[in-house]
Amino acid sequence: MNPGVWIMGGGGGGGGKGGRGGSGNGDGQGGSANPGGNNPDGGGKGANGCGNGQGAGACPNPVHGGSGGTSAGDPVDVVTGRVFTLPTLDLGLPGPLPLVVQRRYSSSARDRDMGLGFGWNHSLAWEIELSRRAVRITQDDGTVVTAPLLEDGESRPLVGQIVLRRAAWGFALTTEDGLTLLFNERHQLGSRYRLTALLDRNGNCIELGYDVSGLAWIRDYVQRFVRVRRERSGRIAAF
Repeated sequence: MNPGVWIMGGGGGGGGKGGRGGSGNGDGQGGSANPGGNNPDGGGKGANGCGNGQGAGACPNPVHGGSGGTSAGDPVDVVTGRVFTLPTLDLGLPGPLPLVVQRRYSSSARDRDMGLGFGWNHSLAWEIELSRRAVRITQDDGTVVTAPLLEDGESRPLVGQIVLRRAAWGFALTTEDGLTLLFNERHQLGSRYRLTALLDRNGNCIELGYDVSGLAWIRDYVQRFVRVRRERSGRIAAF
């Protein structure tokens, strides 16, 4: 195993204090596999009892992108009716610009297969699709944002603090957390622009490569190389 590869989360089914099924506000690890941190969902100490034991109740309903809705116990967006799952970690490479690949299901993407099956998305499954009058941005959770068509050099704010810019080579999308996602025309598939790189404010870069099956490899900012393995059917088997 690559010593630089780690799996986030912890506190499996039984959980310690403060974990899933724990006894409350203990110092154990949280029950879900969301990345690190000291909140109820992460793996840090003081997970504040996101479990079923006494004193639990520190588990807020998650908020999911694009729609602005929240869940109400079951994995359903009460605003849109979208069915979803919480992210599950497939790969993590630590660093100033960590490479994190998570998968999740969303019924809003049930007609879309990004290599994991219809409706399943992963962290790098962003796409931009052009039509005659509009731009459709499919986010990593399967939700879609639509904007008017842009001219070269034009920028447009979208939901939240997301900004889309068109350039001669493709598109740049700046997210709310300051990451810039690049969609270069060299990986264009018909009217669809696929994610080709991620940049942080310090210039650290994660690059993506494709072949006829789809996403083929990922290279992080220190040149660690991850190859995407596929089943005979073409579905992604592992990162």
